Formats: sequence, C-alpha cells, structure tokens
Amino acid sequence: KLPLPDQLTLSPDPERPIILSDDGTEFTAEAAARLSDQGWKVVVWSYPEGLYSAGRVKQSEDFPVVRQSEPGAVGIQAALDNIRSTHGIPAGFIHLHPTRSDSGELFSPLEEDLIKQVFLICGSLKTDLNHSSNSGRNLLLIVLRGEGDLSVSGENGFQEGSGLSGLAKTLRWEWPDVFCRYIDLSRELEIEPAARSLLAEIQDPDRSLVEVGISPTSRQTLKRQS
Repeated sequence: KLPLPDQLTLSPDPERPIILSDDGTEFTAEAAARLSDQGWKVVVWSYPEGLYSAGRVKQSEDFPVVRQSEPGAVGIQAALDNIRSTHGIPAGFIHLHPTRSDSGELFSPLEEDLIKQVFLICGSLKTDLNHSSNSGRNLLLIVLRGEGDLSVSGENGFQEGSGLSGLAKTLRWEWPDVFCRYIDLSRELEIEPAARSLLAEIQDPDRSLVEVGISPTSRQTLKRQS
C-alpha cells in the first residue's frame, strides 16, 4: 500500500512539447486537458489505424495531432521530425495503452505490433528526453488501463501491454535524468479521476518508485518479500 503522492510544483518548458499517445478513448482528451491546465504543451500521437481495435473514439481538435503514417521506424521518424520542426524538442512521452477488446486470443498480433511501436518510439526519443529541461523534469510514462493492481490478480485476463512495465524499469536505469514510471490505472476509474491520478504521479517527487497500481480504493506497488 502507498499513500497519495506528494506534489512537486513543476514549471514545464513552453517551448518543449509532451507527447501523449491516443488510446482510442475519451481518456486521451481528458488527460491532454489536465496536462495543458498544468502548463504542459501537449501534442497527441496517433498510431496507424491498424493498431487500434474497433470502436476507436475520434479525438477533439483542441490539441495538435501528429499521425504516424505507417508502422515501424520510418513512420515513427517522420512523425518525430514533424513534432521537432513544428512544436519543439519533446520533453516527455506518455504512452496510453489502448485497452484490447476481448477477441479470445491470448497473444494478439495487434497488441504485439503496438508494443513494438512503443519500444521504437522510446529508442528514437532517447536524445530528446535526455536533453536538459527548464521544467526540471523530462518524463516517460507508460499507462495501462488494467485492474489497478499491477496484474497481480489477473481477474480480467492477460494483456501483453502489462509487460511494458519492464521497459519503464529498464529506462529508469539507462536514463537516470528522466522520470520513468509505469502506471496501472484501474478500468473502474472514471476518466476524470483517472486523469487526476495520472497528473499526481507526474508530480510525485519520489523518483525511486517505478511502478504504481491505482484503483478506486488504493494506490500500491510491488516489492520483494524479505
């Protein structure tokens, strides 16, 4: 069990955008609005259409959207070049992982392809995110809408995206100047409290904490049993 996080007062660099990936739901717009209210310059990243399940929600036009035209390194590089030239050097990347519709597949090819894109984007952002920032915090967050317990219970099945926690843990060590965190936000949280929880994690001064599960009733992490 964890207490609610303390809150740093951050001063985001107005010249450096934070990239927020579109998860295909209304949560993207709510998270973007909350970030903007805190002074972040938000750019929404849209993955290629084939990486979303059916029922994707069209996002509002309140924030600029950069579309990845094709899967793979070429499409990612083109989208990042667009962001750098139009909006500035990115100060952060928040991947909102689309919730997979239950197709009965244990290992979904769509999910596998999406995870590959996240790895490639992170690799392409290495220089940008390790560039010093006036905000005092460059960040990489990976957000999954699961059970809010870091996949311990497994009540609603397995989603491969939960394995992205390993990416956040690895980059925490490889990028010591970047705030890296994996967040399992319970699907039971409505979009407003979920977005508030996301902002609270961004402003948490505790850099030693790398994975957090948040449900309507608790905030928790995993640790080794002594």
